[in-house]
Amino acid sequence: MSGVAVAPSASAARAPECNVQKAVVERPGPAVRGSVRVPAVGTWQYSVLYCSLLWGDSGTGVATLQATLNHCYGRNLEVDGNFGDLTRTALKYAQGRAGVAQDGVYGPNTRDRMAHWSGGAYCARIA
Repeated sequence: MSGVAVAPSASAARAPECNVQKAVVERPGPAVRGSVRVPAVGTWQYSVLYCSLLWGDSGTGVATLQATLNHCYGRNLEVDGNFGDLTRTALKYAQGRAGVAQDGVYGPNTRDRMAHWSGGAYCARIA
């Protein structure tokens, strides 16, 4: 089929699924308190933040996001590691609060703009 342009499917353009949790130092500032937990892709030892989460995903990355949505955005999700309708709705709420498109997909834009939970008493942005 020469000369025919075909758009990639949504799954083809997707960043890898977040499958682990990574501790990241919060956004630099005068009162840096420590690190926050952020979904990442890789292994517990070697991971990167360029990843995504969407409806149907499961695992540690989703559980990390669910805990953040509960502690930083006042949601009441079961932290079960399954990205279903309730997690998508809670993420859309957080995206609205963070000022990004409310598409229900956790990706680099959402990651950089939303607050993440420290695992303790505070939430903070990383970018």
